[in-house]
Order: sequence, then C-alpha cells, then structure tokens
Amino acid sequence: MGVPSAIRVMCVEDNELVADVLARKLSGDPAFVWLGWVSDAQALCEKAASENPHVVCMDLHMPGQDAVDMIRRLSRCAPGARVMILSGHDAPESVRAVADAGAWGYLSKAEDSRAIIEAIRRVAAGEKMFGAYAAMMARVDTASSIDIKPPGFLQRVFGRRSNGKNAS
Repeated sequence: MGVPSAIRVMCVEDNELVADVLARKLSGDPAFVWLGWVSDAQALCEKAASENPHVVCMDLHMPGQDAVDMIRRLSRCAPGARVMILSGHDAPESVRAVADAGAWGYLSKAEDSRAIIEAIRRVAAGEKMFGAYAAMMARVDTASSIDIKPPGFLQRVFGRRSNGKNAS
C-alpha cells in the first residue's frame, strides 16, 4: 500500500491537551485529515469503524485500559488502521508487547513534532517506525527509527523545558 493522498489520523488519548496539540499540528498540513480523538476502547472501535483511519496514534497508558488489548480490538473493528504508540514511557517489555500485538510504531511524546509527523507519514506508507531508544531496548528488528532529540513535541508547544522553567 502506498501513501494515501490524505492520511486519515485519529488519536486515543486520555489527556485532552496532548490530543489538541496533535490535532493542531496535523490540521495545518493538507497531507492529513484529522478525525478527532477518543479516550476509551469502546469509543475507539465505534469511531474507527465509522471513520476508517489510516493511522491511530495511541497513548500506552490509559486509565483502566490495556494498550495491547486495545490494539487487538482495533485490528478486529478497523483492520486497515495502523497503530502508532505515543507514550512518555519506553520500557522494553511495553515496546515489545505492543509490537507483538501489531503496533506499527512507538515514539516518545518527547520527540520533536517533525519526527512524530514523519513517523505518521511513514506508518501510513507501510513502514514500521520506532523511536531509536525504544527499538534498541525492545530489539524491534523490522523497524526504521527516528532519532530527533528534544526540545520535544510537548515542551516546544507549551514553551517549557523539562526542568519546569520557561523556554527562552
């Protein structure tokens, strides 16, 4: 499958601010169609089945929900959707578990927005994309990696460095 003319993206995230930042970044680019975000597994299947996303950006840790189960559920209700995990955690066992469940990518929320957008493009084109550290720690062999260092996606958007001081 080649890259779709407009990549249809939705998000599964319990933090509205993170979803809003992703929406603003993608909505400004004509290569993407922002389908919105959901905060739970049930809404994920309903929305994915009706909207047919190409890429689903999913948080790893959602209250009361397991990402591996959500990936498997999504593969049944929207088999064409490719999951890319966006998380603040990159424990090797988590990366390996979601890769084994069918995730096409795993990037840190601290990655630069350009890296995240490029990873979404590449996942839509059929390439597995894991952040360099995540791929190394989980030994994900079939993936390309993106390794753009902070300032990260959220830090740049909110104008703060990791130490809590305003960025200059």
